[in-house]
Amino acid sequence: VASMATQRRVFTGVIVGDFMHNFCDGIFIGSAFALCGDTMGWSVTAATVYHEIAQEISDFVVLTDPKQGALKALTALGFNFVSSLSVLIGVLVILSQDLSNLDTGMILAYGGGIYLQIAASECMPKIYNAATSVQLRLIGFFAFFVGALAIGLVLLDHKHCEAGGGHEGHNHGGH
Repeated sequence: VASMATQRRVFTGVIVGDFMHNFCDGIFIGSAFALCGDTMGWSVTAATVYHEIAQEISDFVVLTDPKQGALKALTALGFNFVSSLSVLIGVLVILSQDLSNLDTGMILAYGGGIYLQIAASECMPKIYNAATSVQLRLIGFFAFFVGALAIGLVLLDHKHCEAGGGHEGHNHGGH
């Protein structure tokens, strides 16, 4: 069974990280509706729902694991639900403000940073300890590298939407 300090650290990391992750998802959704139109907005919403299924299941598993969060199932579901409501806050922030690319980017970077911190401080040490040989550690590193490379390749040819629903290449000017 996890110590109280471990439970608090895991709970705070997962719930704050999930809150910011969902808030950023709301920013993506709100931006898609505001800058790209309803069709793109609903496409981004659907993609967000699909990736959230796996994310929320993994959060639930970590929160209820006796060696990590040690929460009862109903409590974990309740906190997960409340933190998931931040997606609505993200949508409302974007739709109610005229944020620049810098403002939006800073919010997204903060949300991503929280998950990076959890990965580095909670997940990687467990993987490192579970991998009992250099070969297994290299396989773990290679899996990470392939995932990061896939994300990077997708982003190489990304498009930005502009007001009016048009698509521009890399117009990173503020709006």
